[in-house]
Amino acid sequence: MRREYTYQGKRYRLTLAPGYIDRADGSIRAEFPGVKEEVLELVLTKLAMDKGYFTDAGDG
Repeated sequence: MRREYTYQGKRYRLTLAPGYIDRADGSIRAEFPGVKEEVLELVLTKLAMDKGYFTDAGDG
């Protein structure tokens, strides 16, 4: 997932990639964030918007 936003007049790009989890059997599994992480992202975005870090004008 990629998102672009502006913070203090400077453009940034956020790239979210899966995390790699080492399993007990020695295999590696790629996983994207789950529901809890999505809720946390929404809360952090709302807090950032309330503080004026992001706007609804495509900044975040």
